[in-house]
Amino acid sequence: RVDASGAKELAPVAFKGEKDGKQQLVIVLINEQYQSQTVRLKGDFAAYKTMQVHETSTARDLARTYSGAVKTDVTLPMQSVITIVLSE
Repeated sequence: RVDASGAKELAPVAFKGEKDGKQQLVIVLINEQYQSQTVRLKGDFAAYKTMQVHETSTARDLARTYSGAVKTDVTLPMQSVITIVLSE
């Protein structure tokens, strides 16, 4: 189970799977607001070592905006779709 708090009208969608023999968790967040929002992800992320964040908005087309250690606070630019990939 994945939850996100701190944002208005946000319902995260998460998918688990495997790629190249490693478990992955993909989280999709949609910000329809006309302002950026910061969310705190809640869930059991202990098994995941890396995180990539991709942004789709008027300014970016699935651009990677973060790659590194797993973090729980994520900023969603206004009117954007954020795709988060957590990997073992």
